[in-house]
Amino acid sequence: MKEPRVKVAIIGNMNNNNFSITRYLRDVGYDVTLFITNEHSHFHPSMDTFTDTYTEYVRKLNWTKDNFNQVDVREIQSVLKDFNVFMGCGIAPAYLSKAKIQLDVFIPYGGDLYRYPYYGQNLSIRGRLSLLKGRLFNKDSKLKRKTIFSEYQRSGIKNAGHIMLGESTYQNELKRLGVESKWKRVSIPMVHLNSYDNATINEGFKSWKYASILQKFRKSSDVLVLHHCRLFWKITEDFVVNSYSNRGNDRFIRAFAKLIEENSKKKLQLAIVEYGPDVDSTKELIKELGIEDRVLWLPLMSRKEIMLLLSIVDFAVDAVTVSGIGGGTTLETIAMGKPILRHRDDQKHLDYESEIGLYPLMNASSENEIFRVMQEYVDDPEKFKKYGEISKKWYINVIVSKSILFLSKVIDQKKSC
Repeated sequence: MKEPRVKVAIIGNMNNNNFSITRYLRDVGYDVTLFITNEHSHFHPSMDTFTDTYTEYVRKLNWTKDNFNQVDVREIQSVLKDFNVFMGCGIAPAYLSKAKIQLDVFIPYGGDLYRYPYYGQNLSIRGRLSLLKGRLFNKDSKLKRKTIFSEYQRSGIKNAGHIMLGESTYQNELKRLGVESKWKRVSIPMVHLNSYDNATINEGFKSWKYASILQKFRKSSDVLVLHHCRLFWKITEDFVVNSYSNRGNDRFIRAFAKLIEENSKKKLQLAIVEYGPDVDSTKELIKELGIEDRVLWLPLMSRKEIMLLLSIVDFAVDAVTVSGIGGGTTLETIAMGKPILRHRDDQKHLDYESEIGLYPLMNASSENEIFRVMQEYVDDPEKFKKYGEISKKWYINVIVSKSILFLSKVIDQKKSC
């Protein structure tokens, strides 16, 4: 008798993370379908590949936080009835919990772990009375809908088989939910390397609408830096609430202005992607520092465009505030074999892949540290180019290999049940 084929459903696609996982799992022979939900348009699979083969295994769902109460349990069960392994991020825990389906692997990106489970949790007395009144009298409201969604989100996370999370940034959130024992310290392989080999990059560049301006900018640069992480550094109410989002971009900009001043005989230039709430404030800072002529602003770009950009720059910049080893900006950069400038406190990551060690980087946090490490690059670029080469090997041997091994074991265990 032929053994039944295991079918894997992956729900949600923030930052195209799960699209990358889907392709890696399909590469090694698993039958995987990706269900995309209400992610931003620049997180659509078409933004992370130069082909359209994804249409064979990607499906669209009209499930959101806002219409959670309107989606019938039978619809969820019908959509997922042919699958027997379930992974996902975002709203996946809530929807599967509603349908009484266990999420085998929860792959959080942040807000789905520290925000989604807690709508209505920090209400004033007046807010709590309003919510209670709505429930007693069956009165529908946005707050009531979001609170019910949060209850299912918490339940789905608590019932998940594993929580796949590479860094300890959200460890307190795991403790708060009582799920720390489910945590598997495995990072997301955010970049599908087979989609960005040299031939694909070269071919993609030929037809890219920004190719000409960027090639000209590259030729005029002695050193070309890419800043494509989120611009978020102004002190506001949101800054306190969303402290995970703080990138410290202003420190880098000021350090780069000093670098230009100290190296007047070299053409040091910067390409910045317009991404994040502080784009305008960053433009004002650059004008104030008098370095507008060294900066090329680019519109919000898809991952495949970011990968084309990375192919021609010398190094890229990520957050210089919270210590970390991954995230989209960093992993995109090292996957392309380029050095990354960011903050990393190695003492906080001693338990992470200690048998292999961490990848080398341009490690800096304060404005002076950022200036010094960039000056080191100007003085000895070959040293840091080697950092990029080593980092790419680390990405392949640690991030990709470990994640696919872990997920394969989860799938194979389901197969043997």
